[in-house]
Amino acid sequence: MTRVALAIVALLFGACGTPCGDCGACYPPLQLRVSRAGGELLSPVMIEGADAHCGGGAGEAVCTVDELALGTHTLVVRTDGEAPVTLTVTLERDGGGCCSCGYQPIVREVVLGATGDSGV
Repeated sequence: MTRVALAIVALLFGACGTPCGDCGACYPPLQLRVSRAGGELLSPVMIEGADAHCGGGAGEAVCTVDELALGTHTLVVRTDGEAPVTLTVTLERDGGGCCSCGYQPIVREVVLGATGDSGV
């Protein structure tokens, strides 16, 4: 009986998934992929409401926010020649566990100059 109980315990611990030592790096809490409706190369993109760094190539900028508190945030995305886009994002706590980063990462597409000028 003791061997059976030990075997069950070993199976349960072996089925827990990725060991905590194998956790990868956390994704940033927020990433915005910003483009223009016409697809032209973007001027520098600015994000108001969070400390973001943006970089990009032909037609798209990727803006990353490395630190963002849990909760709801209103951000304004700007670039030269386009009306600003205001969007609201909610950073939620993740389910926990040994590989938890403490939040569920958000990736949003934002199209400037689109009808309605809103983030998708």
